Amino acid sequence: MINQTKDWLKENGIDLEKLQSLPREKCLRSKTVILVKNIPFTVKEKQIRDIFERYGELKRIELSPMNTIAIVEYGNSI
Repeated sequence: MINQTKDWLKENGIDLEKLQSLPREKCLRSKTVILVKNIPFTVKEKQIRDIFERYGELKRIELSPMNTIAIVEYGNSI
């Protein structure tokens, strides 16, 4: 399950190796992407959309294969 999630993150543009190898202060945070963790596995994309679209126009939402992590990307800086 962990490897499947890591593969999914990589496929969706999140480089865990880079995040783990750099000191936290050297990691540049995205102004448009939020990684949402520890969500219930029963959550649906619509529920994520309903929560996050209040704060701006959403470009994409990706749910991990286990539905416990989501990538929320906005069209503009948040």
